[in-house]
Amino acid sequence: MLVVRATKKLLDRLGPPTLGGGEGGTTLLGPWYATALFWKPQVVLLVNEATLLPVLMPLAPAVTVLARIVGQIGAVLAGYGAPVGILAQEQRAHAGVPRRQDR
Repeated sequence: MLVVRATKKLLDRLGPPTLGGGEGGTTLLGPWYATALFWKPQVVLLVNEATLLPVLMPLAPAVTVLARIVGQIGAVLAGYGAPVGILAQEQRAHAGVPRRQDR
């Protein structure tokens, strides 16, 4: 399970957190921090807790952000030349809908 720790600014757009305090992620890279940047167009900035790898993606449509995060992270990792085995392992760990947690 992918854990995304969202700022209040992003949670205001996405809705309340869906992760309880005791739950944790199962991905190799661990949790991600996310915030909304109200540029034109509006974007979500994700930063990995362990590697500080940044990932930018469009905010709109906001209702599909959580479903699109996994694909965007995979695309960025592939762009950096991550081994196929690592990408496949991350995709398996991301199975299901990512959960958001307030920050």
